[in-house]
Amino acid sequence: MRNHQTQTNHFETECALKCTDNGRVLLADVVTFKEGESITVLIEGKVRVHLKYTKFKEYVGSMSGLEFITKGPKFIGSSYR
Repeated sequence: MRNHQTQTNHFETECALKCTDNGRVLLADVVTFKEGESITVLIEGKVRVHLKYTKFKEYVGSMSGLEFITKGPKFIGSSYR
């Protein structure tokens, strides 16, 4: 019988989000996060923005004509089961 362990990475529940149009940086709540694929955040508890991972190693998305970027939430650590 094999003993397989599954690694789970843990990230912060907030991330810094920068508006490329006006330079403003906001703190957004992470709704969903798929590392290296996409992230969905909630700005001020009401505006949902979906961002996709790019070849520049950042997530990019837009809402209401404004473009946002983020490096994603900070990595906290891993656990194994």
